[in-house]
Amino acid sequence: MLILGVDGGVGLVSTQIARVHGITVIGTGSEDKRELIESLEAKLVPYGEGVADRIRAVAPNGVDASLDLIGGQELRDVVGLVNDRSRIKTTADPATATELGGGTVQRDRTKESLDNLIGVVDVGLVDPKVSEVYSLDQTGQALAAVESGHARGKVVISITDGNK
Repeated sequence: MLILGVDGGVGLVSTQIARVHGITVIGTGSEDKRELIESLEAKLVPYGEGVADRIRAVAPNGVDASLDLIGGQELRDVVGLVNDRSRIKTTADPATATELGGGTVQRDRTKESLDNLIGVVDVGLVDPKVSEVYSLDQTGQALAAVESGHARGKVVISITDGNK
């Protein structure tokens, strides 16, 4: 499976869920997050010009599916590597994915879905990779950390008063 944007929060959790199911993951991301991505037993392919050739070097027969978390030109650059275009799913660029023969991720925002995700975290199958925790009065700093694009995991704002 190819994950475009493997180094973001959704990409990290998606990689772990895929690995629980025995799926090999190749993902595009920032070189500075290589250690994190490889700790999840995924293969990192750096973003940028020539990304399709770098992916092809890792997966010469293409990939069976792709999860796109970026969209745009990067999705267009790699579409030819996906053996069945109907297995291209996006959270970022529905128009491009549809044009290329794929579709969108159908989100399930029910309590049951959230409970299932909490369950896999509770039993240790998925680690949300919390890298920084801020107090509620540090919300501005937390937002700046996320917007910098260099967070190495999830940024969390704690709303407890520390006495609970």
